Amino acid sequence: MVNPVIFDQSLNVELPFNFSAENATYQDTVDANFSDIPEENEDRKLSEATMTINYTNGLPLELSLNVIMLDGDGNEITNKSDIVINGASTNEDGFASDAAQSEYEISFSENEMSELHRTRAVVMEITINTPQQQSVSLREDDAVTFNVKVRAGITSTIN
Repeated sequence: MVNPVIFDQSLNVELPFNFSAENATYQDTVDANFSDIPEENEDRKLSEATMTINYTNGLPLELSLNVIMLDGDGNEITNKSDIVINGASTNEDGFASDAAQSEYEISFSENEMSELHRTRAVVMEITINTPQQQSVSLREDDAVTFNVKVRAGITSTIN
């Protein structure tokens, strides 16, 4: 999934602009139907599950990511929090100079795996901070991208 944080021009903000942020938040919900994952009482069983998040952060902002999986009624199934997304390095003017890239892998416990089949949406909550609460500058083409992959191992019992 690639979903860049975009600053909407309708905000009437001229880019580039300078600002600082302390615990500002952004949230995006993505439909994610995990109903194909076997339930606990089936002949097939989920033996392992991991979520890998690859990111490229071209924003001069430090981000903290929480991933929340919801059922069809919007109730929380599981929550993986405090995933640190490093900010791009900045030059002396506060503009991003080099994007930060990394990969973060999340594992699920046996209890969490038994409930994953109920997932119908994934919420990504992002908390935004400027480094040391300094002022940074954003340009129109600065962006952050996330690529999220879920890998599951299923064991089948043959009677």
